[in-house]
Amino acid sequence: MKRSLDLYTDSPETLARVRTAIDMGVSRHYSFRVAPPRETPDIRIGKSFGWPKEWDDIWVNTKDWTVYAYAAQDTSRIRGCCLNHAVTILVLDDDTTIGLRNRILHEILHAEGLDADGMEKNLTEWLPWWLEWLFWRTLDRFRNVWEWQYYRYLIRGMQAND
Repeated sequence: MKRSLDLYTDSPETLARVRTAIDMGVSRHYSFRVAPPRETPDIRIGKSFGWPKEWDDIWVNTKDWTVYAYAAQDTSRIRGCCLNHAVTILVLDDDTTIGLRNRILHEILHAEGLDADGMEKNLTEWLPWWLEWLFWRTLDRFRNVWEWQYYRYLIRGMQAND
């Protein structure tokens, strides 16, 4: 059964970009109830958590089983986060749809309690041994492809345990 999440965005433009990304495969595994643009869940500024300085100006969603996506300027490294079961996605001008799709799914998998960061360290668990050489030789160029395969592996495992 698909988990249902509430989706909040800061504008119609962000909503359009996020919906396109979700339609590229995320919607096979999750359903989304879309809130009107500019309606927000419970959000706080990163500085209020006492996190490192790079989080000072990042808006962080705190409402469980919701996704909050907003247009942001380049934040160097931060592209999204998960706080308990609340997902925040930063949408940048230069994001590709595939990259955005993977970011959304990555943070949702964190909300599910799964190791979305473990693609490389858990390689032998999800990828046949005879593909490892291809993985390492193509990771830089095809990271989005490999991430998608790893996330699908995590979802299959989660579904098998339902």
